[in-house]
Amino acid sequence: MKKIHYALIALLALGSAPAFAKGDGFDRSYQFNQKVREDQQRLWGKKNAEVADAGQQPAKRSEPPASASEKKRNGS
Repeated sequence: MKKIHYALIALLALGSAPAFAKGDGFDRSYQFNQKVREDQQRLWGKKNAEVADAGQQPAKRSEPPASASEKKRNGS
């Protein structure tokens, strides 16, 4: 090989070294996702678990009262 080939190989090796030193970021994204899941469980999971323990269904939302024009259309 010529000296230029060695120089290019050395340049590529030195240029890519910082990328390998930092890693691919998998650990940080995995930790972020784990924390989000724990927060969601803390925020939303406890209420559903309490309802399940009590053996009750979660309260359903009531529909807004019908307007006078809707009552006339429905015949009520």
